Amino acid sequence: MARLSEADHKFFDEQGYLVVRGLIPKAMCDALVDGMHDFVGGDDRSLWYKPPFKDWGGLEMYQHPAMWAIRQYPPMYEVFSELLGGRKLWVSLDRCSYKLPNRPGDAKYAHEGFTHWDVDIRKVAADGHDGGVQGFVALSDVGEDGGGFQCVPGIHRRLAAFIKKQREDFNGQDGNFEGESIKQIPVKAGDVIIWKTSLAHGNAENKKDRARIGFYVLMCRITDELRETRDRRIKQFVERVGLTMGASGEGDDRGWERKRMLPVELTELGKRLLGMEDWPED
Repeated sequence: MARLSEADHKFFDEQGYLVVRGLIPKAMCDALVDGMHDFVGGDDRSLWYKPPFKDWGGLEMYQHPAMWAIRQYPPMYEVFSELLGGRKLWVSLDRCSYKLPNRPGDAKYAHEGFTHWDVDIRKVAADGHDGGVQGFVALSDVGEDGGGFQCVPGIHRRLAAFIKKQREDFNGQDGNFEGESIKQIPVKAGDVIIWKTSLAHGNAENKKDRARIGFYVLMCRITDELRETRDRRIKQFVERVGLTMGASGEGDDRGWERKRMLPVELTELGKRLLGMEDWPED
């Protein structure tokens, strides 16, 4: 039975994003939030605004067992498989997000929000395809002005016109959105937002008194270029390091995940999504 309806697919094609409500069970969300609090040293707010928290909202945790539980959760895979129209996929090894409220008088934590693309949209427009999809698992309830996901619905369908209006120094990612309607998307813990890479998106300013907590996940078809990263992906999983490299060779300079080596049980699906095992032939 399909996870998504025809209306879901139509909305995704027209608006460029989709919220799959309540896809991730509460227990799985809570387990990852607990893991994030272990990573930062506790859930006490006195720890906020200090390392390993980042002023831009990222949390450099990549291989926690609770992250892999969500990555290899069959309903998550099924949704991506339906949107991408294929079943031979790999999953991203991305980080978590713990976006703190803006703090008056602290220039580092005066984040006004942003809207951008993660790729050069000029190339995507020239190639004539969407450039894949991206995703985010909400681990906390986020409403208006809570630092959550925002986007310009439908802009992926009129990229050429948007690009023509930009200045000569437009880099393909950071555009001038004057006159565009930027929409904040409220979510509940367990919701999953998936959007086309060709959709302008970002995070809103967090004006609330609580953090916006989540986890970035995407899946994609296995291209020849991606297949060349197989050994690196497996090595990063085995050694418990992330894709973002810092001074010590990993995103978290403390090496928290590598030192703890928390056991991760990969299912057959998880092994295939990582690239540790091949997908069976059709």
